[in-house]
Amino acid sequence: MHAEAILSARKAVALEPFKPAVWKTLIYQLIQDKQYDQVEAEMEKYLQIFPEDDQFRKMLAIARQ
Repeated sequence: MHAEAILSARKAVALEPFKPAVWKTLIYQLIQDKQYDQVEAEMEKYLQIFPEDDQFRKMLAIARQ
């Protein structure tokens, strides 16, 4: 179930990489599937594109603890 959602979210990110919502959907799906290494990697990519998102930066810092 999560695999299909993750695949769909990855496709959405590839099609619309500058829409924060699609990145957040991907990250949420990865969290639901407990793919925490991937969560951190995708959060880092997200923050490269959207460095102004301080809330997300704080979430990444918490995730790294």
